Amino acid sequence: MRFGTEPLRLPILFLFGFASALLLPACSDDEPTTPSHHSAIRDYSDMEDASGITFASFEGVNSEVQVRTGQTNVIDIQVRAEVDAPSAEDAEDFADAIQMRTELDRTHRSWWFDYPTVPRDVTITLDWIIEVPEGMEVEVEAINGSFDVDGVLGPVILAIQNGVVEVRGETGQLTVSGTNASVDIALDALDGPLSSTTVNGNQKLAFGEGDTSVFAATVNGAIELTLPRPYDGDLDAQVQNGSVDVLVTLSGAQVTPTQVTGHIGGESENSVVLRAVNGGIDVFMARVARLHVSPQSSGNTIGCSSSSPPGRSGTGSPSGTNPARS
Repeated sequence: MRFGTEPLRLPILFLFGFASALLLPACSDDEPTTPSHHSAIRDYSDMEDASGITFASFEGVNSEVQVRTGQTNVIDIQVRAEVDAPSAEDAEDFADAIQMRTELDRTHRSWWFDYPTVPRDVTITLDWIIEVPEGMEVEVEAINGSFDVDGVLGPVILAIQNGVVEVRGETGQLTVSGTNASVDIALDALDGPLSSTTVNGNQKLAFGEGDTSVFAATVNGAIELTLPRPYDGDLDAQVQNGSVDVLVTLSGAQVTPTQVTGHIGGESENSVVLRAVNGGIDVFMARVARLHVSPQSSGNTIGCSSSSPPGRSGTGSPSGTNPARS
């Protein structure tokens, strides 16, 4: 057969059959090719006497976690596990294999789940609701999921890979770390240092009251910090491949293309240290006017700005980079 030299001749019956196949709906007794999935649900609970326990930790994969302050001297945990599998039998079998574990090490009580390794077409998700006594230290770790923490008055440690962190209300010392994660902290009060670090993630940090220090760092992300009014402490904000906007009254301000330093308010040992690589930094003070003066000014200044190319174009992420999801 030769190609490109003569017109292609097809039998009339073949053409008619081909056209009919396009126009007429296919009829088949076969099952749909798209596999249907089935779910199985199991509920777990544990109510632990918290007498003598000062530290509670929780660990999960594919976990949506809510943490609240609850009853005095009681740790209350409610977890719903949902299995999604190609068949109802598989879903039930995997659901039956899930086991809630807990361990006590002196004053530390920990919880996690055990289950067999699942194939790619099976998923297990855990939905946690946790209540802890006021003032208890809490640590939560997860791969794939989200944290919703509200009104936990003790120290809080949160570590997540692939997810979202939200913290509200009032906390003690707060430590957050995330990879491929966004962080949104909006506290009424912060009773202890705040540390937040992310890789591939934006951070939005704010607290209404708190005489404390702040450290935040990100690679491939942006940091937005709103300080309470009044606030006292040293500021050091530095970027690499990004911009810095500090809309806060500073004394002794020093501004370079990549860094803004100075002192906020009166005498204090508090410090605000911010670092960003491939991202921008914005610093505000609650209810402060957005006034600007020249970055070259010394003494008291409002609205120190510094940028290094490529700069931002009003979006909170550096142009010319691959900004992290928000």
